Amino acid sequence: MGALSCSPLILRCLLRRPPPPSTAAITTRLHIPSITPSFLKHTPPSISIPISLPTTLSFSPISRSLSTTTIITTTETDDLSEVEINDDPPVETETESPVDARISSTHKELLSKLKTMSVKEKKELGSYANSLGKKLKSQQVGKSGVTDSVATALVETLEANELLKLKIHNNCPGELDDVVSRLEEATGSVVVGRIGRTVIIYRPSLTKLKAEEKKKQAMKVFLKRRAAFKSSYQGRTQSRGQSAPPSSRSRAYRRS
Repeated sequence: MGALSCSPLILRCLLRRPPPPSTAAITTRLHIPSITPSFLKHTPPSISIPISLPTTLSFSPISRSLSTTTIITTTETDDLSEVEINDDPPVETETESPVDARISSTHKELLSKLKTMSVKEKKELGSYANSLGKKLKSQQVGKSGVTDSVATALVETLEANELLKLKIHNNCPGELDDVVSRLEEATGSVVVGRIGRTVIIYRPSLTKLKAEEKKKQAMKVFLKRRAAFKSSYQGRTQSRGQSAPPSSRSRAYRRS
């Protein structure tokens, strides 16, 4: 009977709900993690996985772009080269002015008249050349003779000076008269003086004719301007003279 009477008490104790926890217990529970020592703390290990990215992937688009740019530049240079080859520069035709045409015609006339020059004119030119003294240009013809290079050099000197003294050496091939005639034909000049193996040749210069023509044109322009200035000055003086009598009258009236 005793055992049976104890059984309902045991059942009640077992079935009784536990009392609610107090505030002190709650605070102790809350502060328990801070009291735990550091060696009991569990820190999860940091896992570092090495990741190796392929370097070729980042540079592949750049290399492609570079290749495309090189292709474009090569094509552009090819196009430019084709344009430079195909495009021919325009040929500029120099139109001769009427003044230059007239000067060239007079020069040709003078050259044609050299052979028909009188002895008197030749003597005058020869004496004028001798009066120049050291100012007269002089050259020599040696063993090479009258070649093309010698003729071009003589023509250049004659173009600048019109008169030239030539000394023909003994080693020059050919007779003296033949050499002189060859000089006249090669240079288009005429002999105006001759002493021994030294000759003086004359050839009219085209550049000097142009310079003289320019001087003439400048003188004409100057004379025209001076005449216009004189006419304008005379007109001003006449206008001042016409306006002078009224002023003199007013001055005479003031004095009276």
